[in-house]
Amino acid sequence: MANTSNPELRQALSDALATVHLEAYLEPACTWCEENGAWGLDELAADDVFPDFAKDIGLKRLQVKRLLQAFDSALGKESSPSNSATASSKDPSFSPAFAPPPRGFFPGQGGRCLFLVSLVSL
Repeated sequence: MANTSNPELRQALSDALATVHLEAYLEPACTWCEENGAWGLDELAADDVFPDFAKDIGLKRLQVKRLLQAFDSALGKESSPSNSATASSKDPSFSPAFAPPPRGFFPGQGGRCLFLVSLVSL
């Protein structure tokens, strides 16, 4: 049983892992933190650390995604992939109604292709 020198980190890891039903990874996670000198969830959630942490403790791809969301939630951050989709659905500036009209790329649409065809044939 890995007994980290930081009981606050152990508790934070335990809570985060429990929220995504990954309690079985607590011991490997604590061992990894001891071996790599991690002191807080903010360090583990860093872009340059989290992929190594997740791989080394043996998480699967979707487990990695869920745990990162749990870390972000515990740290009070908004996780970008899921929140950007919901934010864009609520922001009217992302509506397709504000998109520019499509441009024609086929002959007969907008006259551009017909004009090019007539120049080439001259």
